[in-house]
Amino acid sequence: MTTALAVLGVLVAAGSLLFSGWQARILSRQTAVQNGTAGAATMQQLFSWLHEVQGRLLDEPRLLPFFQVGEVVPQDLSPQENVRLRTFASMYSDVLTIGLFFHKSVPQTDSIKEWHAFCIRMLKHSEPIRIEVAAKPFGYPDLWPLLRDHFPEALQPTLQQPQPARSNE
Repeated sequence: MTTALAVLGVLVAAGSLLFSGWQARILSRQTAVQNGTAGAATMQQLFSWLHEVQGRLLDEPRLLPFFQVGEVVPQDLSPQENVRLRTFASMYSDVLTIGLFFHKSVPQTDSIKEWHAFCIRMLKHSEPIRIEVAAKPFGYPDLWPLLRDHFPEALQPTLQQPQPARSNE
């Protein structure tokens, strides 16, 4: 009788281990699906913010070339246009920085290289964005290192400002 109970106990324990393994496998699959969904949702939100900024910029056609074509900002902007230009630069910089943060936080977005390239392109072709990031390095902690590494000449007027600590990527 004791042997039968011991065998039954071993069978129950083995069955429990098999069931636990099956549960872990299902949980792993569920986590992978949820991570993929989180990555997709992150990208959707990021592009929604980007499109919102770009849509608002369409209402200011005179300012559009300073964010897309790389034109130098003329001195003859009205005070209102200058405020709008700085606001758009701030909005773009916010979205670029949030995108860099999202890509680090949610690697399932699986497009960190592409987002880095997009940020570098925006820094290259937009003097207002370069000026904004250079003026507020602590406000754009993930974007500022890209500016520093790829466009150090943009930092010349702001070298006396403190620099944010470099993130460990």
